[in-house]
Amino acid sequence: GGIGARVAVAAGRRADEALFGEGGGRVVATCRPEDAAQLMALAGAGVEVARIGTVGGDVVEVAVGDRTVRLGLDEARAGYEGAITEALA
Repeated sequence: GGIGARVAVAAGRRADEALFGEGGGRVVATCRPEDAAQLMALAGAGVEVARIGTVGGDVVEVAVGDRTVRLGLDEARAGYEGAITEALA
């Protein structure tokens, strides 16, 4: 199968902070490719906007700086859905 989700963010922070940090003012949104320019325009003046990836297919690929991880979509889903349960076990 092809790449399902591809996300790339710049290095400069710890990878976990760059990907999952919950600092104020950070939002992730998704839309159809043909609507990307309009979505980015909605942010308004003075708001930093970056296109960080695409979705589709059956593989998740995440890159932070020069480090890249690839997982099958089923493996990524299982990790996401079981993370809290496993952490509390």
